[in-house]
Amino acid sequence: METEFVEKEKVRSNFAGSFATLMKRHHGDRLPLDVALEDFDFSSIKAHLDSEREKRNARPAEEKKRETEENQSRANYYNYCLFDDGVEKTANNLVEPPGIFRGRGEHPSAGLLKNRIVPE
Repeated sequence: METEFVEKEKVRSNFAGSFATLMKRHHGDRLPLDVALEDFDFSSIKAHLDSEREKRNARPAEEKKRETEENQSRANYYNYCLFDDGVEKTANNLVEPPGIFRGRGEHPSAGLLKNRIVPE
C-alpha cells in the first residue's frame, strides 16, 4: 500500500473494479456498483502479513538452513524429467501464485487480479 505503484490512477481503478467484481460474486448485491480503492480497508491484512514476516525472519538460523536444504532437495526432484529415455532439465516447475498484475511501465492491465479461479 505504501508504494508508488498504488498511486497510479490506472492501477487504482483496475484493482477496485477487479476486486469489487470478485467480492460481488461472493457477497451478492451487498456492495455498491461504484467502488474505489479507498472504500476497502486492508489494514488488518497488512498487519497479519507483517506479523508473519516478522515470525519468519525471527526463526533460528538452523531452522532457516534446514528449510533451504528441503527446498533445494524438492527443487532438484522437480527440475529434471525423463524425456525420450534421457534426463532433461525443465525450464520452470513453479506455479505463479495469485496476486495483483504489475506489468512493466504503464501497462493497461496493471492492478488487475491475476490467476483467480472463481467458480461461476
